[in-house]
Amino acid sequence: MKLHFYILNEIYGSNPELTYSECEVVEKPKTYKPIWKFPYGCYRSFIKKEDVASLIEGNVVVLEEKDDKKAKEIFAHYFGRSIDLKKREIDKLEEKLKAINEFGEV
Repeated sequence: MKLHFYILNEIYGSNPELTYSECEVVEKPKTYKPIWKFPYGCYRSFIKKEDVASLIEGNVVVLEEKDDKKAKEIFAHYFGRSIDLKKREIDKLEEKLKAINEFGEV
């Protein structure tokens, strides 16, 4: 059986790059184990079946079938949500800064 890996590689000082790899695995009742090893960027000794079709390790999506669109959707959902949370955090920090700057003004 093959698993399909989509890995977002970030080499220090360069732009991130999304790569695709296949890996032959042995299916166990709750996990998949590689016949040799998983692709570069996935540093696990096994993949839990429950982790398939979700983001793992912050940069890896594993699918049972090759589906570029689904992998992109999973990455986009995760990073879109992260951006929204960071924007809310920035808004709160700006409100605090505004309160500090207004302190003591009449």
